[in-house]
Amino acid sequence: VSPLDGEGGAAEVDRCVNELGMRGIVWHHRYQGSGINHPIMDLLLGRVSAHRVPAYIHIIATSNLESPWRLEVLAERFRDITFVALDGFSSGNQAQWMPFIAQRHPNIVFDTGMMVSNAHLLDNFVRKVGASRLLLGTDFYSMPKVFNIPFPIYEILASDWTDDECAAILGGNARALLSIE
Repeated sequence: VSPLDGEGGAAEVDRCVNELGMRGIVWHHRYQGSGINHPIMDLLLGRVSAHRVPAYIHIIATSNLESPWRLEVLAERFRDITFVALDGFSSGNQAQWMPFIAQRHPNIVFDTGMMVSNAHLLDNFVRKVGASRLLLGTDFYSMPKVFNIPFPIYEILASDWTDDECAAILGGNARALLSIE
């Protein structure tokens, strides 16, 4: 849903959920030409809140439009929405901030998409906020491929986390978020 469509974007959120059966709405603001906390997002997130679906928002490290502080602004204003922070581990520096953001905003969960290959960053996150706040993301949908090997899967499986924690990250948390049996 484009934040630049204004009222049309709000109608599109309704159509996505009511007619198409989508269970969440996603934004990649750097490709959509606006910041995460653009004023029109209040209208769009009001619709997301009314539908009780999660909001997926990219916070890739290389984009000022997608800076994590902007997501924090929205998470504070819309505490009833579960936000999925996509690409939060996309640089070593940014990954260090993710546990602190998670501790401040219990309505934000994080995925492993675009994760830099530092396993200790995930260990640190799970140790500080728990496996329930982490979702598997691989970015294998991208063309050209970003990675040849989905190393977040290998890092999770090679961790010393419990089987239940690994199962939650590898799919259980996403199924719960989307109400999938």
